[in-house]
Amino acid sequence: MKRHRVWLSGLAALAALPAAAKVDDPNDLIEGRWYATEVIIFERTEPADPGPEELVWEGGRNWPATARAFAEPKPWRIASLDPLTRACLEFPRLDVIPTTTAPAQCPEAQSSGGEMEGASQQPNRGRDALAPGMAPVPCLSMPPSDATTPSGMAPLEPVALEPPPAIEPSLAPHPLLDLLRAAARQQEAWRRDSYRWLPEGTHLLRAQARRIRNAQGLNVVWHGRWMQPVPSRSAGEPLMLDLPATADHGRVSGTLAVTLGRFLHFNAMLWLEEADDGRDGLVPFMQLSEARTMRLGELHYLDHPRLGVLVQIDRVPPSPALARALQAWETSANG
Repeated sequence: MKRHRVWLSGLAALAALPAAAKVDDPNDLIEGRWYATEVIIFERTEPADPGPEELVWEGGRNWPATARAFAEPKPWRIASLDPLTRACLEFPRLDVIPTTTAPAQCPEAQSSGGEMEGASQQPNRGRDALAPGMAPVPCLSMPPSDATTPSGMAPLEPVALEPPPAIEPSLAPHPLLDLLRAAARQQEAWRRDSYRWLPEGTHLLRAQARRIRNAQGLNVVWHGRWMQPVPSRSAGEPLMLDLPATADHGRVSGTLAVTLGRFLHFNAMLWLEEADDGRDGLVPFMQLSEARTMRLGELHYLDHPRLGVLVQIDRVPPSPALARALQAWETSANG
């Protein structure tokens, strides 16, 4: 059903084109607006002067009701499934015993009168006489060999099987069909990789992360990049982030959200936990809460006396297969 929606949305986009086919962006054939967001979160080991701002609070933190978690990079496990599904997957498998390659002798061929040669040496063995564990084989009329062919009877010739008739009418290959298939495959691949941390090889801010690591008094807490269909301003989906404390930095948790209106909007709500001072079992923390209105490819810096965030949002590039399919369709439509 999802693929059908992709095809229908692609057809609607193509139907709106003029006679001279031209698509400026292959992503226009994909359902939704897909963007990749890259963030570098770092901590200041030498805090800046906070001034009159109160940085440390005690007590609980409010998580948005619409927050969702990043997809786990690990493959699914049976232990994480519900009991009924797990029971079905763990049901014992029945092994199928392979059948013998030799055809079974038909009871009719074992004549009681002993007319065939060797009948006295080979007793009549029907289905009840099969070897233990052997599946019954249908009785086939096989041509007798030269040694057992009765005199005056010619061997039977094998019958050649005719190929099935072709289905008419058949759909001829068409660049438009290839384009819709490529768009559907692209949509499915993006859905599979969305809301996941992408491999480090896709990072565009490697030089910035390297300079932060080499700077005195700064520690990189997290550097990651993910892709998603960005929702509208009224339907935001904050993504939960939980980074455990290490020897270099404290625990950082919170949410990151990207929404789309006239411009892209990025919102970060992060909490940096301080060491527990033992007061009533409460853990003091610092809060970074900032938002930015952004354009594609712009690098933005979110400042804080103890935390810092670099963020950049880009369109997800189409696959080479989709670009080739679009070029082939435009060439055929305009030619």
